[in-house]
Order: sequence, then C-alpha cells, then structure tokens
Amino acid sequence: MIIVVEGISASGKSTWCARHGADHVIPEAGRLAGPDASKNPADAAAFWVAQNASRWRAALAMEDSNDPAICDTDPLKLH
Repeated sequence: MIIVVEGISASGKSTWCARHGADHVIPEAGRLAGPDASKNPADAAAFWVAQNASRWRAALAMEDSNDPAICDTDPLKLH
C-alpha cells in the first residue's frame, strides 16, 4: 500500500509522516539544485521528472516488500 499525505505547505505533512511512518517514509528529493529553469526549461523539467520517478520507484519497491510506503505529497507531482 502506498499512502500519500497531501496538504498545503507547513500544514504538518512531514511531521505526521515522521511520527506515524518512521521507517516507511519515502524521502523527498529535498533541496537539490537542479538546472536553472529560466535558462533551460527542458533540462529542468527532465531533472525533476527523473527525481520524482526515482521516488515513485522507491515507493513501489517498499510496497513490493509488503511494507506500506508513506509519501509526504504526491511522489509524481501529478497535481
């Protein structure tokens, strides 16, 4: 099972995930410095798609091991 905790910024998603998910939380990409979107939008888009696809694969792998995977916001950023 993949559980996605969604909400506005600073609403407590990360806190809830850490408190209730512990070892099952799929980490976000964090504050990575990707390509500059204003200079090369296509490279920036490809970079972030790859980051989020990697996160989705991690969630699927955890789910395949019969453990719940908890994601703080949609791993594919489909919204």
